[in-house]
Amino acid sequence: MKSLRVLFSTGALDNPNEGPFHSVTQLADALERGGDQVTLFGTVGRDGVTSELESLARTIALRRSGPANIHFTSGLAAFGEAIRNAHCLSLHGVWVYLNHQVVASAGAAAPYMLTPHGCLKSHALQIRRWKKWVAGRMYARRLLAGARCLRALNEAEYESIRAAGLGNPVCIVPNGVRLPEIDGGGYAPHGDKRTCLYLGRIHPIKGLDLLVNAWLRVAPENWRLVVAGPAHGRRENNFLGRIRALSAGAGIEIVGPVNGARKEALLRGCDVVALPSHSEGLPMQLLEGMAYAKPLLMTRACNLPEAGAAGAALECDTAADSMEQALSAVTALDRASLAAMGMRGRELVERQFTWEHVAGDIQAVQSWIVSGGPVPASVRLT
Repeated sequence: MKSLRVLFSTGALDNPNEGPFHSVTQLADALERGGDQVTLFGTVGRDGVTSELESLARTIALRRSGPANIHFTSGLAAFGEAIRNAHCLSLHGVWVYLNHQVVASAGAAAPYMLTPHGCLKSHALQIRRWKKWVAGRMYARRLLAGARCLRALNEAEYESIRAAGLGNPVCIVPNGVRLPEIDGGGYAPHGDKRTCLYLGRIHPIKGLDLLVNAWLRVAPENWRLVVAGPAHGRRENNFLGRIRALSAGAGIEIVGPVNGARKEALLRGCDVVALPSHSEGLPMQLLEGMAYAKPLLMTRACNLPEAGAAGAALECDTAADSMEQALSAVTALDRASLAAMGMRGRELVERQFTWEHVAGDIQAVQSWIVSGGPVPASVRLT
């Protein structure tokens, strides 16, 4: 398989608290290590690119203009030659206007693969519905239809792509995760208390209120719930205010956004990683939790059934009683049982979710959309 020049286009390069930031940048890094030449385009605000991108040699950070979540830039014109020089494009996100700009600049020069990252799930489509309708009419539907291949992170996302009426070839290739050393390290336990860690955005779609309300009803003895993640915008901060009001005196700690060493310390030091989401593509924080050998508490909407099947997670529905039962069950387990669940998750990641494994599948699809030949095993034509 020959080395390719691959151009990545994504949204924000200045927000490492978003799951797609890590999945996109780590995939780009894995492809580089696998022999491809990757250039990563994305947008930034006034503060510029985050330091977590220092490992990528070719990162083009373009200043955003207009609404931040549209990711429009006026700075792309200077890079037309670099865009047209790519063998293929890898686009990330449905509503990212920069993706449309990159494809327009490339013309017919480069085929592209587009990863929706859960944007076509029915629950996600209901959020800011009229804005997405406008974006769809203006550019997003055309962008999706023109993809040589769409990438689904799992079977559920494949179904949502087909439900959206898209007939493109679809490859099913999950996100990956880096494997940390897990012998020793971490930080001292929080006294005698065990820790359930919520790691993610403070947003209604993530179901944090479902977890907090269950926590208040179950009131697990000698446990604390740590909530780590950012809240952006008025609606999200109002939601966070309601969570704070519910959490007062209930063994719930809200620590704000975490990255780098602080995030690693929380993952090493917790006993369970929880994600009560209403809609996900394939959440990085759950893969990271398993990489650190932590058991999971998650809703089925997180689309990681492999963890449940491997005995590495307790799954529940997005109904209050189901979450309460799952929380009661996981917090009743002793440390040995939790540790055993965590190791089963680590073994699952080692088998299926390393970036080396994922990058190999992506490279096969990229080669196919550029040069043709046999259809890769991950691709479904119908």
